[in-house]
Amino acid sequence: MTPARWIACALLAPALAAASRDASIDSRVLPSQRAYLDKGADLISAGDVAQGTAYLDLAQTRVPLKLAVDCGGAECSTSTIQAVESAAAQWRDAGSEVSVVGADQANVRIHVRPQLGANGHLAGHANWVKRVVQTGYQRYQARVSADITVAQTDTR
Repeated sequence: MTPARWIACALLAPALAAASRDASIDSRVLPSQRAYLDKGADLISAGDVAQGTAYLDLAQTRVPLKLAVDCGGAECSTSTIQAVESAAAQWRDAGSEVSVVGADQANVRIHVRPQLGANGHLAGHANWVKRVVQTGYQRYQARVSADITVAQTDTR
């Protein structure tokens, strides 16, 4: 963490804690995001700025997303790859750090399969994992990983 960021977090700790607890819950904020905000604010107000900041990063989705596409062979088409690249571009335009990378570098894996679920009636499934990990003495990092499976019933 840079000194400037450390100072900014330290100065904002009381305000973050108060804003998180006292503000009415906006209906656009998911309960899981609210939990990350509350935990981050509590940690910062208790003096653990590094870990608290990592939780705030999770809540604000300040984690780079590196996407990889697994089409399983025949299902992989140019339009499928273009669709993922187009989605990544839209996320980047909205301010997220998103890139399409090889499978060995990805933290988000998108699996395209011909059919899912009973009789192929499932459009997709997503399993997201968000966590804060300790990376050293008083160093914490927000990490995100996901496995997303999408059904592809029309190979065009």
